[in-house]
Amino acid sequence: MMSSDISVRLNSFAELKQGDILCNADHVMIFHYRDANGNYVLYESTKLNAYDRVAHTARSKSSVESSYGPYRYKYLLDP
Repeated sequence: MMSSDISVRLNSFAELKQGDILCNADHVMIFHYRDANGNYVLYESTKLNAYDRVAHTARSKSSVESSYGPYRYKYLLDP
């Protein structure tokens, strides 16, 4: 997902729009929104509670911004 063939790295986390991706070398999450406390609300594949599934999760600002980079799919059409 971090390949320049399919995505561009955003200059900051503030540029994230719904549907953008947060990724590192091991994991990718789809950005949904930031809640009133600044947490990131995301979609991600996980084994949360021992179930292998896609979950709607929330992660703290510090855990996301210290471990992931913000990216946008190159061919996304902006309405």
